[in-house]
Amino acid sequence: MKMVLRLGSMVVLVLALWSQTGANEASAAPSSPGYWLEAADGGVFAFGAPFLGSATQRCTYNCFGFGATASGQGYWIVNPSSARTDLYGFGNASDFSVQTPSLAEGGPFTAVTSSASGKGGWVLYESSGVVAPFGDAKWFGDGSGITGCCGGWPPFGSSIPYFAGIASTPDGGGYWLVGIDGGVFAYGDATFYGSMGGTPMNAPISGIARTSDGHGYWLVALDGGIFSFGDAAFHGSMGGKPLNADMVGIAANPDGTGYWTGAMDGGVFAFGDAPFLGSMAGHPLAHWIDGIAASR
Repeated sequence: MKMVLRLGSMVVLVLALWSQTGANEASAAPSSPGYWLEAADGGVFAFGAPFLGSATQRCTYNCFGFGATASGQGYWIVNPSSARTDLYGFGNASDFSVQTPSLAEGGPFTAVTSSASGKGGWVLYESSGVVAPFGDAKWFGDGSGITGCCGGWPPFGSSIPYFAGIASTPDGGGYWLVGIDGGVFAYGDATFYGSMGGTPMNAPISGIARTSDGHGYWLVALDGGIFSFGDAAFHGSMGGKPLNADMVGIAANPDGTGYWTGAMDGGVFAFGDAPFLGSMAGHPLAHWIDGIAASR
């Protein structure tokens, strides 16, 4: 389970070179649109998308948080620490640093989403719900004051809020947060279209992606289940099917007619019009996969 691994120590005796050599090999895939996978050591693997670089030489411990720019021509890899959070930019994404907030519970595990211009965005500190803007992005609120939600799965306990992801609206005037219990919270000009909060689920939520027009969104759970709201069409899921590893994220294809989900072992699952362009499943990885993002 993604969140459990982040709280513990982990030693993986595998070939560390995969984080960089695998990405360069994968970049020979067909032209965009495609997707990138990011590993917890900052390695990037590109499929149908250009390889723009990795952060394996700059990550001091583990890099948690991965997101594409609005144009899908760049991405950020997030390196949180106790004092500051560094965002390493690749392609048309610039480097940024933001002050790491003081967290009452857990560590600074992160997710990131882009502003409409791609010249900024928001870092979500998943273990607290705090949102920090960077670049040209504005702050519209966060989940730090929300009580009675977003926790309840061991080892977190029901008193600890824990968020799974963030997605911005198309114009960058707002964003949605999703808790691991499926609760969705809308800020700025983001519209609430529904959630799984209060509904029994087989596994915690691990990610969110919006539709191209911003009038809906998908949630993905660790067991591969997909939940659709607003104008987000359900194209299938891995819910109820055997998985070799937990699902850690979801990315929509550019026109919103399909989506990809990514698993911790590098497996990728394509639904709707989103084409399958390859994965890292079955390959040795230095660190588990932490995120997936779409190119254009």
